[in-house]
Amino acid sequence: MKAKFTLFLSILAAVFFVGCETDSVVEPPPYEKKPVIMSFITPKSNEISAQLSYTKPYFGKQTYDFEYITDASVYVVDLSNNDSLELRLTDPNTGIYTVLNTKFSLNAGKSFRMIVHLANGKTFTANTTIPPSPDMAKLKATYMSIGKPTIETNGGGPGFGFETNPFLLNLEYRGALGAKFYFSPQLVATMVNDSLQFPYDSLDVEISFKINDEILKGNTENLVKINYNRSFESGFNIPGPFKVKSIWGALYTMDKPYRDFYMNQLNNNGNGGNPFSEPSILISNFSEGAIGIFGSYDFEKGVIYNR
Repeated sequence: MKAKFTLFLSILAAVFFVGCETDSVVEPPPYEKKPVIMSFITPKSNEISAQLSYTKPYFGKQTYDFEYITDASVYVVDLSNNDSLELRLTDPNTGIYTVLNTKFSLNAGKSFRMIVHLANGKTFTANTTIPPSPDMAKLKATYMSIGKPTIETNGGGPGFGFETNPFLLNLEYRGALGAKFYFSPQLVATMVNDSLQFPYDSLDVEISFKINDEILKGNTENLVKINYNRSFESGFNIPGPFKVKSIWGALYTMDKPYRDFYMNQLNNNGNGGNPFSEPSILISNFSEGAIGIFGSYDFEKGVIYNR
């Protein structure tokens, strides 16, 4: 009897607690519309442009439509002599303002300010400093090695599947960068097997892959070392050994705002659009709560190794 009474109380408690459940309505945080300003300058272009728009609410129905700002006054000022250029609206459908640079010399170390006046009376500013010009001739490969491949046959036996080939590459850049700037080689390595026998001896068996996404801070020692530990896939009955045929690409230098933008883009792309992933922190160097980047960069293309 005691057991039955205990069971009755348990069922009664369960019904009581389930019956007390209620749905709660949680209001999203208040939305504040902010301007978004994106602009990058480089000595490699004689055009200066900027894109202006407004943010969109995170909650609610999402669309691909954007509210572009088409009634702003946009200026770039050379802080060394206060010369200025006004950017004019050239594409109202995308909020693009441009100007042909006929006044500024975008030399390394010079600083510039972007000033944006909105029709509502608000003003936003941001500064950038042109980074040192990169020199591909100062980027040297100090060590290269292709390791023993690991073979994945996928159950097909010898001659099937693919091989993963480890590749080590050490680079050095001996040039003035300074501690305020950043440095990024964007390279492509090409591997070749020139010792294949029939029926592959008439083929030019090459494998190319990207070596990028490394951004390093400059220093006052004028020496930056980069160590890459990568791999490339071969196989499908095309075996090694492979040799390094060439390494080529572009060398970028940039200020901190441009570097922050680039890293933010990498982090956003890495979450794959997953709504439960860690939210990205919005990076901005504009004043008064505006979102966006006014940054600068430079680059040079070339070959650093050719067998």
